[in-house]
Amino acid sequence: MKERIKLKKLKKILVAFMAVFVFLTGCGGVRGDRFSSEESAKELLLSEMEKRYGMSFIIAGNEKYHDFGGLYGYTYSCNVAPESMPDRTSYAAVFQRAGSGLQDDYVSYFYKDEAEAPVRKIFDALRQIVDYEAELSIDPVDGKWDTGRPVDEFMKENNGHIETTIYFEDGKEANEYTDAIEDIFDNIQSYPYPIVLRIKANDNYIFYWEYYDNKIPSRERILDEVERNI
Repeated sequence: MKERIKLKKLKKILVAFMAVFVFLTGCGGVRGDRFSSEESAKELLLSEMEKRYGMSFIIAGNEKYHDFGGLYGYTYSCNVAPESMPDRTSYAAVFQRAGSGLQDDYVSYFYKDEAEAPVRKIFDALRQIVDYEAELSIDPVDGKWDTGRPVDEFMKENNGHIETTIYFEDGKEANEYTDAIEDIFDNIQSYPYPIVLRIKANDNYIFYWEYYDNKIPSRERILDEVERNI
């Protein structure tokens, strides 16, 4: 599971190679050039998003247009948001030739509250946490997802996990920070899905851990990393 979380971070960069694989194995087939310029790629992406979710979308920045050549051709990716909810941004990409045609992670908004709520409840109750960020993250999906399916299926099939940044009070000793981190681990073991923990204090990230399958570090491991980073 740890490797799947790491691969998620690379997927948006390497999605072209995955699409070529689909083409070469005969699963995707040749679609022909689906767009001929960046402008037509934008139009296609917005049209496909509207078909998938039944609402109009707008481009929300982070636009990238790359030529991967050969069978693959160009890929266009960007952040998008519903026209009626411009603050609800997500990732989307379309491919000129091989591949599924559209990948996006907007579907995560249908499960966001249910997936994040237990983590937020845990963090809200821990007095040593000054502030935190917790956000559902998934791999981009290739097709229309049935949002009536339960959150458990959604999380497992789309590499769902919670990305967090946790802020501690500055100026504490390493042992105090270690106690606080152990307290977090004691409390998150009831959560059934992976959590990426980034602990910050004194303007530095003092601890990082990818929590999954109830795997937690030893106190010595936590203390060593904290002492190196405070």
